[in-house]
Amino acid sequence: MIYTISQKRQELLQTSIDSSIEWHNNRIDTSNRQSIAEMMSDFQKKSSIIRMKLQLIRNNNEEISRLTEIIQSAVSTQKEKESMKKVDQLQVQINKNTAEIKSYLMKQINQLKKMILINQKQKR
Repeated sequence: MIYTISQKRQELLQTSIDSSIEWHNNRIDTSNRQSIAEMMSDFQKKSSIIRMKLQLIRNNNEEISRLTEIIQSAVSTQKEKESMKKVDQLQVQINKNTAEIKSYLMKQINQLKKMILINQKQKR
């Protein structure tokens, strides 16, 4: 088969374009892998923080249960009634703190979900 100069140029140009596209795709893949690795590290750190805060909530709930049992068994005297009032105030504060922690955790979880969705979209 006889090639004209134009055909040969076209062939060389296509080969050059193909090589360039492959090189750029490899760079994008490397960049995506690095980005995903960084996000996974961040995700693991945030997951660890969330687990710790969930444990704090569990501990608070256990403490509330213990305080409630103590209160119920000690209501007989006026002094105990005053103590109950103080514990109720503490329980309200604990509930408030727990609600704040839960709110924070939900925000963190939503951020992680968004990161995962962005990650998945970037993979496609």
